[in-house]
Amino acid sequence: MEETPTSPRVTALTVSRNSADALRRCLAALQTVTARETLEIVVVDNGSQDGSQTMDSEFPEIHMMRLPKNFGTTKALNAGIRTARGEYVLLLPADVEVKPDTIEILAARLESHEDVGAVCAYVEQSYPLPSKQTLAEFWKSGEFPGARQVDASADAVAVDFVIGAPMLVRRSLLIGMNCFDAQFGEFGPDAELCFRIRNGAKKILVIPAAQVNCAAKLEREDGPLYSADRALGGAIYLGKREGFGAALGFRLAAIFHVLGRILTFQSVGYDFQLLMALVNGQKIDGTHV
Repeated sequence: MEETPTSPRVTALTVSRNSADALRRCLAALQTVTARETLEIVVVDNGSQDGSQTMDSEFPEIHMMRLPKNFGTTKALNAGIRTARGEYVLLLPADVEVKPDTIEILAARLESHEDVGAVCAYVEQSYPLPSKQTLAEFWKSGEFPGARQVDASADAVAVDFVIGAPMLVRRSLLIGMNCFDAQFGEFGPDAELCFRIRNGAKKILVIPAAQVNCAAKLEREDGPLYSADRALGGAIYLGKREGFGAALGFRLAAIFHVLGRILTFQSVGYDFQLLMALVNGQKIDGTHV
């Protein structure tokens, strides 16, 4: 009698773009995890041109989804979430290598605590939930302010917002959210998820025993479109948290800030592209040139 295949316990979901070397290390680490047979690996390639998109030739057991161009992190994540079959989804950056017991530690903690909405592997810093002030600093500099040190000796540390840490959540939570808001482009889905969890009176825990290796951090793409994406993503987030007026005010403030820079001739070419993207609402979502 033929056995009915069982659903995986965890889906490791990675979005990759031009990160072949890091992705190869990430996938190799996933092959060594405890209870590998209960792990599904989904990689969404976001229009890579460096060989990342053919990584399933080296790791034939993974599920590789190939997007024809860069559709941004949000759309790529949503494509992967709709494919995932695991009870839990590990949102795993392509430049992170898990240890053999990392996923098992995270899954056991999330499974046994109903008041916890997400668990994260150890990360040195956490942040407050984004505010108007911190989002304004972030879109201008690309760096998020207000970092708080995470106690590496603790059993678990409650946090509000983490950046770049592998995060395990229940797939039912993501489906209940109808995935991430498609208004976001590159920036926004991680902030939205953390806000939704905390607003629902659930905890986000960093588990220091769940270790990862982040030795080779990927260089983030940047430029006027990415800057506009951060500003527009910040406006969308504020709209969810504080209402339409806050979103509109944030976007207008960004536009007037760039207009002021143009009038002082600081970097006219860059700032003009940024201004056009802000006015037109252009994000990293597959519609940019």
